[in-house]
Amino acid sequence: MSAWLSRVFGRKRYYLGCVVLFTLTSFFCGLAPTLGIMLSSRVLQGLAGGGLAPVSQAILVDTFPAAKRASAFALYTIVIVTAPAVGPVLGGWITDNYSWRWIFFINIPIGFLSFFLSSRLLKDPPAFEVERASVRTNGKLNIDGIGITLIALASAALEVALDRVKSTTGLEAP
Repeated sequence: MSAWLSRVFGRKRYYLGCVVLFTLTSFFCGLAPTLGIMLSSRVLQGLAGGGLAPVSQAILVDTFPAAKRASAFALYTIVIVTAPAVGPVLGGWITDNYSWRWIFFINIPIGFLSFFLSSRLLKDPPAFEVERASVRTNGKLNIDGIGITLIALASAALEVALDRVKSTTGLEAP
């Protein structure tokens, strides 16, 4: 869906939309008075965050020349690998010293900074704009509904299967 949405809106606008939605839902998570609001905000936050990863990689490919692309992806990979190690520790420290709400509120200034810098620095490349215009005029912006449905069903089936392995055997699934 990220590729399709990037073609519809443009990579820059789609990326900025994901940043705005992630930042806004972080704010709603921090203010959530009930579990229902927290869960719905987290679902929207996940949708926005899920859109950021693939489009940011496409933006890296568009932004850096082939000679510097490996270095750009290496830095991106360092951040992606380090974040799951640092995030829980930082989140625990913030929760212990302040409040659990601040693990969401911390995303707000980062989101504003990301939006500001990205809106100023990013541009969709001319070749991508030509491709977008061509696809739009030819009417080839169709969603593969069957493919998306099959992926969703396969993911749900895998989740259920792994959960059943754990609950029936007492063993952790790999």
